[in-house]
Amino acid sequence: MDTNVLNISNVVGVWSLESFVIVDENNNTKNWGNNVHGLLIYASSGHMSVSMNRDMASTGNEFKDIYDAGLLYSGSFKIDGNTDL
Repeated sequence: MDTNVLNISNVVGVWSLESFVIVDENNNTKNWGNNVHGLLIYASSGHMSVSMNRDMASTGNEFKDIYDAGLLYSGSFKIDGNTDL
């Protein structure tokens, strides 16, 4: 197996979030929030999911604060085996 080519065995597993930085069109960066943590899960079946959260802001709108403190998504993925690492 070529170790310089991305294949499914390189990504399957559970990965912990180390940081989440937002970069704007002028290449300015900012952290997504305080105390950010999350998980990224890749399954050998081609399915994946992400869950991330951060400390809630206190805007006075409890529902908005709860909604804005989390990010969740899931879907499928495919690796063609021709992508260099």
